[in-house]
Amino acid sequence: MKVHYRGSRFYIDDSDLESKSTFSLPGQLFALQSGELKSSAPVLTLPVGN
Repeated sequence: MKVHYRGSRFYIDDSDLESKSTFSLPGQLFALQSGELKSSAPVLTLPVGN
């Protein structure tokens, strides 16, 4: 993962999984907030017997 910021490049080494997961969390949170909410009816399961 690398980012170009104000004329410099910053990166996280591929083997540094802890840092990569930490920095991916805000991106996931922003993606959740920006999504459109879909309302759906609840799923109801009824037993069918003879």
